[in-house]
Amino acid sequence: MEARFQVYVNYEQEDVQEEKVAFDGLITIVEPSVSLFDWRLLSTWSFVAALLGGAGYFTYLNFFPAPKKATKVKKAAPVGPIDSPVIAGSGVYNEDWIPAHHIKKGKGKGGALSSGDESDSRRRRR
Repeated sequence: MEARFQVYVNYEQEDVQEEKVAFDGLITIVEPSVSLFDWRLLSTWSFVAALLGGAGYFTYLNFFPAPKKATKVKKAAPVGPIDSPVIAGSGVYNEDWIPAHHIKKGKGKGGALSSGDESDSRRRRR
């Protein structure tokens, strides 16, 4: 394909502007040869594909959360026969399974009352 190509140069000399023709002629436009094994083309397409894949993966992780897995409810294994029923307030219960730090009640240094702390000194202040 041929085309006419003109290049003009504008310059100023001693407050006078002039315009001159630098090139005037025909040029020929030639397409470069295309190969399937062009290294620049392959590397450009792989880089663009990696960027789009990374952006897609980021979007998938942030906007499409994974579905929650269904959990099966396990039935509790039978414990065995109960020795005797516990009567509330009787103080009769099996202490084997209760951790030691739950059995011991230490007196705090004026901390806030917990749900099970009902000492006599605190009741009188109310």
